[in-house]
Amino acid sequence: MATIPLSQAKRRASSALRALIRAAEEYLQAEAELRQRGVHAMQAAAPKAGVNEETTDELLRPLDVDVLLRYPTGQSKRLARRGLLPFLTLPDGEIRFRQSDINGIIAGNAPATLRKDTV
Repeated sequence: MATIPLSQAKRRASSALRALIRAAEEYLQAEAELRQRGVHAMQAAAPKAGVNEETTDELLRPLDVDVLLRYPTGQSKRLARRGLLPFLTLPDGEIRFRQSDINGIIAGNAPATLRKDTV
């Protein structure tokens, strides 16, 4: 393995960091634009065929649920994996929570059944 001078390594790292920051800013801007239009990023990516918009719930990420329920970061995901919070599993394995379930918890009404659904 060839070594490179420290100054060159610093320039490469700095360039990579700037690219990462630029990509994150673009993502946040796109997400903000979707939210302004009232469209959650998950809904924007979902196919529209056969979807009744009146009955669909917004799907929340674990971090969103942690903020809403004032949990430490990662707590909602751990509770879901233990079967203590109802959740959905997306095809890619990610966890999402129904807005109505979380609103029920906030209102003091625990969901009737804890369910683990697959989308």
